[in-house]
Amino acid sequence: MHAKARPNRITGQPMLAAPGGFTQIATAALNRLGVQWAPSDAVTAYQSGSTQIPANAAVTVQQRFNRKIGTDKFQLQALSS
Repeated sequence: MHAKARPNRITGQPMLAAPGGFTQIATAALNRLGVQWAPSDAVTAYQSGSTQIPANAAVTVQQRFNRKIGTDKFQLQALSS
């Protein structure tokens, strides 16, 4: 799968052209692949009021999944339920 890129305004290097960045693209890829997933515990805690911001893109996969989703800088962490 491919994602659109745009040049970074500061460095001029290509970057993902999605408002939610890598996390949005990774979850969209899981949806397209038909994989059942849920937000990780860290994301759920942040959405319910925690001040700890999740640093890495992580999801809980609710079925068998053995693919890698990532770029040269980012990697999706698929945790099993």
